[in-house]
Parts: sequence; C-alpha cells; structure tokens
Amino acid sequence: MSISLIIVAHNEEKYIAETIKSAYDLVDEIILIDAASTDETVKAVQDVDKEKKLKVFREDNPPNFIINKQRALEKATKEWILELDADEIVTPELAKEIQGRILSGPGPVAYWIPRMNHLMNKPLRKGGQYPDYTIRLYKKDHAKFPVKTIHDQVQIDDLRTTKDNFILSEKIDKLESPLLHFPYRSLVGYFRKWSQYAEFDGDEWYKMGMRPSLINFLDLCVWKPIYWFFLTYFRHRGYVDGFPGLAFSFFSSLRYWVSYMRVYELSSTK
Repeated sequence: MSISLIIVAHNEEKYIAETIKSAYDLVDEIILIDAASTDETVKAVQDVDKEKKLKVFREDNPPNFIINKQRALEKATKEWILELDADEIVTPELAKEIQGRILSGPGPVAYWIPRMNHLMNKPLRKGGQYPDYTIRLYKKDHAKFPVKTIHDQVQIDDLRTTKDNFILSEKIDKLESPLLHFPYRSLVGYFRKWSQYAEFDGDEWYKMGMRPSLINFLDLCVWKPIYWFFLTYFRHRGYVDGFPGLAFSFFSSLRYWVSYMRVYELSSTK
C-alpha cells in the first residue's frame, strides 16, 4: 500500500518544509504543484527531499486553486493519496493512524480527518472550528475534484461530500487524530486569505445573477454577519478561545460585507 503526497503551493517558502517533513516518512512520492511561485518554495522542499521522492510541476496560479489540486491528483502514481495544504502538519499520532488503517487490508476507500485550525498560532477548539472534518486520505481511482468553487473538496465516487454533508459509509470512514492547520500564522496572512475567499465568493454570486439591492444588502451586510457572529461566538462558545476566538468570529462575519461589495463593484463597472 503506497501513498502519494499531493500539495499545491504558491509562495510558501517559509513553512512548506515543515509540512513536507511531517509527512515525509509516511509517503512514497511527493507531487508538488508550484503555482507560479516567485520565492524559494521549490528549493525549500528540495532541501528536505533526502530520498528523492519529490516531483515538481510548474503551473499557473488560477483564482480557483482547486484546478491545481486536480492536476496534482492526475500526476500522482500511487494507490493512496494524502492531500495536504502547505500550512498543514501531520502529527506522529496521525501518521501512525494512517499507516495502520491503509495496511489493515480491504476497507474504506477514503477517510475524513479532523483538522485543528489555528489563528495566530493558537488552536481554535470552539466556535464551530473543531473538529473541522475534511477528506484528505483516499484511493486515487475513487477520487476527483469538482473544480467549481475554492471551497470544494475531493469527491469520492458518486458521493457528494462537503462539510455540510458529512457521510460515513462502507466507502468513507473517519480518523481520530487531528491534522494541525495553520492558515493564519499572522493577522496579515489572515486578512490576505480572508479577502481572497470573500472576493471569490462575490465573483461567484455575480456570475449566478446576484445584483445590488436593498434585500441583498440587508441579508449580506446586516443579518448574516449578526447571525454568524452570534452562532460562532456564543452558541458554539468561541469565547472559550479567548482573543483569537473573538477575532475569528468578528472578522469572519464581515466577509459577507466584502463579498457584497465585490458584487457591487462588478455591477457598477458593467
């Protein structure tokens, strides 16, 4: 049972080596899609590739980066795929659990893995942020990416798996050990990704026919931000995580504002 690690990176020289090291002994092959990086991302990975497992492919950096995840999946040659982002870390406990599951014989073809999200290097245990299940371990022949939005995750056979459609079956099981996720190591990094996702959503809403209106303004700039903040901070007890929990609830609620402003911007330029 062999594993390909697939990873897509754009200007990740600071942290990608740590990600690769965390999974290096677990995998047999590393497929890196370098999405038009202008820094030393590739060199950082090459420096830790002591056993020459690395295969690098240079691609563009499309707004929907899921396109590059599908490209990486197609280039992988091993039976199992471990999909990581450049800001994720495989713990020794998770690596051991992965090994035990895929060596145990016939069984599921994919696994949900819980993620422990971090903001400013502090874990977000509440606010609806844990366990943040995502399918990251799967057999190549059963997987593909829908490539519709940046929120897509891999689809297993004909099952539409999303964060809101947590499926457990004979095909898809779950692991217990979390994957550590550091998407926002700094506030600057947080706002960079925050604006990227919000702008993409605004673009998609515009393509689907949304236009500025009083109803849309009230929905996206008043009701949804208020609902989201109270849901994550009070109902899901984000306050337990201290200041990072407050920052997450507050700023993530404001993403609706940015997405609506993007719709307004696109409408006013047509």
